[in-house]
Amino acid sequence: MTDERLQELFESFSDGTIKEPEARELLESFEKDISVKELFASELQISKTLHGAGILSHEHRISKEVVETLRCSVDSADVSAAVLSELRSIEKKKNVPFTVLAMGLGVAAVLTLAFVLTSQNGNTPKGSIAVVASAVDARGGGDEQITTKGTHIGKGRFVLKSGLVRLDFPKGVRVTLEGPAELELIGDGETRLHSGSLTAHVPPEGIGFLVHTEKAKVVDYGTTFGVSVGRDGSTGVEVYEGEVGVTPNTGKEEKILTEGNSLRVTGDTEKIQTEKLKARPFRAWPMLFGVLNTGGNVKFVNAQAVRNPIEIVDSESIIVFPERFNFQPNRDFLVTLTEPGKYPHRQLKDRRKTISVEGKRFSSYLLQYNPPLNAAVPNSDQLHFEGEVTFDSPVLAVITNREQLNSTDLILGKKRFEYAQNISRGLESGDALTLSKDRKTLQLNWQVMQAMKNGMDQIRVVVEASTVTKD
Repeated sequence: MTDERLQELFESFSDGTIKEPEARELLESFEKDISVKELFASELQISKTLHGAGILSHEHRISKEVVETLRCSVDSADVSAAVLSELRSIEKKKNVPFTVLAMGLGVAAVLTLAFVLTSQNGNTPKGSIAVVASAVDARGGGDEQITTKGTHIGKGRFVLKSGLVRLDFPKGVRVTLEGPAELELIGDGETRLHSGSLTAHVPPEGIGFLVHTEKAKVVDYGTTFGVSVGRDGSTGVEVYEGEVGVTPNTGKEEKILTEGNSLRVTGDTEKIQTEKLKARPFRAWPMLFGVLNTGGNVKFVNAQAVRNPIEIVDSESIIVFPERFNFQPNRDFLVTLTEPGKYPHRQLKDRRKTISVEGKRFSSYLLQYNPPLNAAVPNSDQLHFEGEVTFDSPVLAVITNREQLNSTDLILGKKRFEYAQNISRGLESGDALTLSKDRKTLQLNWQVMQAMKNGMDQIRVVVEASTVTKD
């Protein structure tokens, strides 16, 4: 696009006379050439047309912070996605002034232009606070689809109309949102939940992560916790590991909430009601730990206070336990398989490969079948279990035999877990695994004894560290 043509389109945009064909031309040029987007953003900053061109009504002014975010942003396919989706929906309405289209999109879609930042070269752009790590069936406030892993998010409101999104913050902090929800990113390590619910995992490096709500302030002290805002504005807090501090907005006294407990701040007086946390599944929980989907006889461990895997008995399911995240082991370790393919037990029995840890970071998971003890059931009563688990990052290795499991418990296992090294572990005759070509989906085909606790079936999965932000 020539400079003259860009100036013509900018002037039409500024005075509110731009029509559908020209708007499409302008938006498509953003996708093709980053310099066009940068020049257009610069012109917007200079003339401050976000305030003067009639894009928004007077009661919906865009803040100076948003203008600054736009000024320092770089190209993003998502910038045009929200607007183009609306343009396509009104394709038959030719010659409609763009001011009308922008008003129809609503504030959320227009803010997408200034709010979403994408790094094209892997570097974190100026103004980035978090980054999209994964998304499932996610749609934004303007009904645009959110799919791009690695999209950087700046200061402002992040509106999730439906689906699931995980945002990764600096220092290893992870936050998942389940739509409908609205999260405002205030600054590094500080957010405000306006509606819906979030779940956060905060490692020791990220201690102090803040979530504000209408009723309270929640500060993390190195933990895994959830925050929800009800329709009446009440705030719910659940702690799955560690502890958080909760301070009602009308008071100064902080209440420390420890793992296994929940509370709700309600009413004008910010009354606090505390109770024991109830174990339960919900969609955003597995995504927080890098698991996008489970199926068949495989399920992710319920959201609950931390419990040792050997304490959780289930005759119906193979359970996925998250262990460690985005870490570098202190020494090399042995694994069973590293390549895609189908592996019956006879091909797994004697396989071994050394994984070098130099310059690499990993996340690890324990998959377990642990039925109850029932000596009355004959050993021959075996069942065929099938299922699968899909991770958001490629699987680097799978460990399937007892010796390798024992030797990696201290290297890859969760420090708070107690591992049963003195009983049968790993896979046995009749068991099989299949790792997909993209190395993200692991299919399990196991022969199990549903009511005889004769050891347990366990494997360990190691994936590439999926946290995409840097400390």
